[in-house]
Parts: sequence; structure tokens; C-alpha cells
Amino acid sequence: MELPIFESIKKSTIVNSKGEKYNEFKATLKPVYSIVWFHISLGYMALIATLLGVWYLQQYYAAYFYLTIPLAAILIGYIIAYIHLFIHEAAHYNIAPDRKQNDKLANIFIGLIVGMDIGFYRVIHFDHHRYLGTTKDTEKTYFDGLNWRFLIESLTGIRVIKVMTNRDEKMKTNNNISPELLAGNKRMLLRGALFNFLIVLTLFLTGNWQIALVWLIGMGVMLCFLSLQHYASFWNIAVNMQMQMLITMK
Repeated sequence: MELPIFESIKKSTIVNSKGEKYNEFKATLKPVYSIVWFHISLGYMALIATLLGVWYLQQYYAAYFYLTIPLAAILIGYIIAYIHLFIHEAAHYNIAPDRKQNDKLANIFIGLIVGMDIGFYRVIHFDHHRYLGTTKDTEKTYFDGLNWRFLIESLTGIRVIKVMTNRDEKMKTNNNISPELLAGNKRMLLRGALFNFLIVLTLFLTGNWQIALVWLIGMGVMLCFLSLQHYASFWNIAVNMQMQMLITMK
């Protein structure tokens, strides 16, 4: 059974359990930008604190690198994945009151570190909302079974690479994606690659080889966290949708 596309439903007909219409409820939602930036700042503070911690351990406990590097890399990967998740809020214009400012800030503080342009991601994510629960969904990780193959691909970052490759192929045939958006995302990908390369190169050249390895491995770990997080969140959505369908059928 294919669910109706959300945009095809008249919003005035959607009513919650309290009798409140969708449009009326939506009008009450106001983003609190200060809280969003407080949480983003926490992510960057945790990132800096972790890197400083690795620097300290390299200076005074260098012999324990076999513990420092893997543990710190996991933490760095988790923190970068945490920061990256705010791209969802940016896609909904929830990080700044002005839309142009929203996108500039998103590309600088969220998109650059992973090489993703907010304009490009927005089209992908909005199609996810339009086609949620259907085979046209652009973020359909929840379609995959939770088996050993999925876990291995997630833990090695292969799953994210597959998702991104499949997404890029779909976007080439998506009428909502303009050549400018595609070009913009390619530029952001190159900027992100250069940004990370310069970080690692600078760290190696200054003798901070442990921090450099932590950053390199951490970026890979970040892909693993994103894979597992996407599956967990979307699988939860899919379960809720099935429950709603069962309730409706009753």
C-alpha cells in the first residue's frame, strides 16, 4: 500500500487528536535560534577540548598512543556527526531568521566540515518529506534489513558512501535540482576535502601526528555514526507509520 504524497493532501483537512488544524499548529511553531547556536557551539567546544586533550596526552603520555588515538577518534567522529546533524535544521531555515544568512552560516559551520552544500541537501531532504515511506524517498535507509551485512557496511562507512552515490544518481534526474545546485555541491565537496586536507597536513607538519591520525580516523568514524543514526531514526519513523496505518484500518 503506497501512502499519499503529503503535498497532495489539503492541509486544512489535517487535524490532530486535540482538534487543532495543521496550518494553525504550524503557525505556533517558532524557532529559537539562540538555543540552536548554543548546541552547535557545544559541539565545537567539545571538538576543540578533545583535540587539546590529545595534544596534552601526546606531549606527556606519548607511549600510550595505541589507546589515545582510537578512543579519541571515536569521540571526534561522534562530535562531527553531532555537528553535521544540524544540517537538518538548516534545511528547514531554523538556524537564522534570514534565509540567505541561514544558508551562509550552514555552509560555513556545518557543510564545510563534511563537504555538503545546504541548498543541495535541502532538495534531497524535502523530497524525503514528500515521498516518506515510498520507494521515491531520497533517504530510505530504513528499507534495508538490520543484518550483518548492514552492520559491517555501517561500521566501515561503506553504507554512507553507497547512500551518497545512489543519491547523486537520483539527483541527476531530479527536475528540482538545477545545474547551479549540482555545481555548488561539487564546489562544497572540494572545499571540504581541501579543508580537511589542510588540517591534517598542518598537524603533521607541526609534529602533532597523533592529532592528525585522530582527525583522519575520526572522519571515517563519523560516517559510521551517520549510517547507524540514519537507520535508527528512519526505522523508528517507519514503525510509527505502520502503527498509524493499523490504527486507521481498525
